[in-house]
Formats: sequence, structure tokens, C-alpha cells
Amino acid sequence: MQKLFFYALAGTAVLSVGCLLGGLLTGKAVFFIFAPASGVLFYHVGMRLAVAYLAKHRYNFKNAWFSEKAFEKPLYKKLHVRRWKKRLPSGNPESYSIENRTLFSIVQTMCRNEIIHEVSALLSLLPIVLGFWYGAWGVWTVTSVFGSLCDLPFVCIQRYNRPRLVRLMERGQKG
Repeated sequence: MQKLFFYALAGTAVLSVGCLLGGLLTGKAVFFIFAPASGVLFYHVGMRLAVAYLAKHRYNFKNAWFSEKAFEKPLYKKLHVRRWKKRLPSGNPESYSIENRTLFSIVQTMCRNEIIHEVSALLSLLPIVLGFWYGAWGVWTVTSVFGSLCDLPFVCIQRYNRPRLVRLMERGQKG
């Protein structure tokens, strides 16, 4: 999955530069429309790679941020997280393998991935400020909100699964 992100980053960079050069050389408006659009795609892909790279690897899963909140179980039940959680892609499925990793390391991975997706969801809203330069607030807002919403199901999955693994891990330590 990481390779796919790097290819997407390179592709959107080439597309952005190509559209900008095409607009500058030909003066055609279509190039100037696609240059910022492909630039925003470049931002979204690059930002997610940067956030993943910068995220630390150790978290205190007992921290209040990671603890299960009272509203979550009913919310996840209403959202039917149990039904669709396995259909979403994983960046590295082996990092969740109970056969190859300890429960503690899987819980750490879950905390890290939750933070990555939460920060990415927030940073996805940043391109809205491009409305100051380019106008067309609706376009920037819709694409930014859509980009942000793409990260939220992954946050839900981490928060849905982690309490179960923590309970399993704590039972194993007591026995």
C-alpha cells in the first residue's frame, strides 16, 4: 500500500507541474483549472505520507485519548462497523497478525494508526483556505471535507477493535 501512495505522489506531482506548464505555454484555461486540482491531490497524498512518517511508534494505550468513550459502543453499533470493517484496505495487514505479533504491539499499531488518521482528517481541511486565492469555495470545501471523511472510517475501526484487544491482553496478563 505504501508503494501505491508513493506512485500516487509522483503521479500527482507530474500532473500538477504538467498542467501548470501547459497553462503557461498555451495560455489555455483548462490547464489552469487542473493545475490547482492536481496540486490538492498531491497535497492530500503527500500529507498522509508525511503524517505516517512523523507519527511516533510508542503510545500509552491507557491514556484518556485512547480509552473507550461511553457513546462509542452505541455509535459503532448504529454505524454497523462490525459488518464493514474488514472490507477497508489496510496499509500493512501483517501489522495486525495475531500469529506474528504480540497483542501489545498490535495495540500500539492501532494507537499509531488512529493518530495518523485523526491528524490526516484535520489536515485534509487545510485546502479550504485556497478559496482565498482561487475563489470557488464550494469546490475546496467539498473536496476537503470528502478527504477528511475518508479517514474517519479508519479511526472508527481502530477505536472499535482496540478495546477488545486490550481486554484480551489484560486477561492474558492476569492468568
